[in-house]
Amino acid sequence: MIPYTPESLEICTKVVRSINAESGVWGPKCVVIGGLVPALLGIAPPGGLMPHIGTTDVDFGIEVAAVHQDPDLYRTLKSVLTNLNFKQTGEEPSFCWIREVDGMPVKVELFCPVENEEQAGRIQTKPFPESGSGLTALGILGLDLLERDKITIPSEGLLLDDRGIKAVEITVCGLAMLMLLKGWALAHRTKIKDGYDVVWCLKALGPDRIATRFREAGFHERDVGIKALEFLETSFQTPEHTGPRGWAISSGFQGEEREREKRDAVGIVREFTRLCRGVT
Repeated sequence: MIPYTPESLEICTKVVRSINAESGVWGPKCVVIGGLVPALLGIAPPGGLMPHIGTTDVDFGIEVAAVHQDPDLYRTLKSVLTNLNFKQTGEEPSFCWIREVDGMPVKVELFCPVENEEQAGRIQTKPFPESGSGLTALGILGLDLLERDKITIPSEGLLLDDRGIKAVEITVCGLAMLMLLKGWALAHRTKIKDGYDVVWCLKALGPDRIATRFREAGFHERDVGIKALEFLETSFQTPEHTGPRGWAISSGFQGEEREREKRDAVGIVREFTRLCRGVT
């Protein structure tokens, strides 16, 4: 479990702010997704709910997917990450970049939309080998819908490497989009924090509020959204499934409290999926 601290949040925010500041006109096309979203949105947990545990991963969903669209975005983003002293992990080009910031290792991961499940979860070379970019991103279904649920927030503060203080605008996916992405993530990987993020957001804002946004965005009518709800239900089918266990383990619950929280996690996800479908 990664402990939530104001310091780790500020470090990750500094990374996002710096990448955005250096990306110029392409900044709004790089949308923050994943576990950093609740903290960046400044969601204040209600009584009885601990603050979000945070993350040291900065996940960017790149809105431009197509092989022939805006190759300059990918060249710019690779240049920005290199200039900020991030290095690709592994011997081969990777969608993951890492560096240490103020004594904490921070990982930046890049994701892009794909058109079908065969491409999902696979490395995509963007925009194409002959472009000179060489940047890679991991393909995810549903990112083409980011425009339907994203939020722009102001952020002013320090940049990396003594570049000073700057005010920027950061684009973050909304919680309805986050639920869609987490549904697919729970179905295709085993990362305990996915279940945690789902339950924490539903407890923080209530399943009705996020479900309303899910329907307003039209996700409940799209195949990728319909399947995301099915994946959530499968992952939270019983208290012993991966979703509830991820919530309980990441939260540090023990004994009877752990068992109760796992049961509550099943119930709140069922309520969310029911409301998303408009079932009364």
